[in-house]
Amino acid sequence: MPERQEKEERDDAGRVVHRYSLLNGLLDGESSMLDAEGWIAQRAQFAAGKLDGELVQYSAPGVVSAVLHYQAGKLEGLSTYYDGDRVLATVHFRDGVQDGETVLYGNEGNPASRAEYKAGKLDGPSFWYRPDGSVLRSADYVEGLLDGETVEYDERGRIAERMVFRANKLQERVPYKNGKAVK
Repeated sequence: MPERQEKEERDDAGRVVHRYSLLNGLLDGESSMLDAEGWIAQRAQFAAGKLDGELVQYSAPGVVSAVLHYQAGKLEGLSTYYDGDRVLATVHFRDGVQDGETVLYGNEGNPASRAEYKAGKLDGPSFWYRPDGSVLRSADYVEGLLDGETVEYDERGRIAERMVFRANKLQERVPYKNGKAVK
């Protein structure tokens, strides 16, 4: 029958810096890294030696800086990054690479950008926002390349410029004034 071992590592001063479980010689279960004061700096779940489950990093006692999800050693699902109580970014992963929506947040807590990824590359609509939440720019990507319309908006939400790209090459550029195309 496999035997689980609970382990601790200590620094030169005798303080516990790492608590973990081994099953058949591999990390299995919760692993906690502690700072010099004994607070948890990182907590992670392992299965058969690979990250598997939630990994939480702390920037200070009780202050979460990141919550990541792993499956069989690879990032999987939603990961969230923080600066204190403020969310900095939410990123979706599949099989270890960005896949799905990624949102970066500005200082005000509003989205600063929103983009779709597929297999680690921009793929789909992307948006950039002003601090007040209004759209600054939108663009379409296919396999990491600009492909489709890219539109710049003025402070009133009117089109300021429209560009069409195919495989990252500009095909057409139309400036606008007061929301109307200038030819």
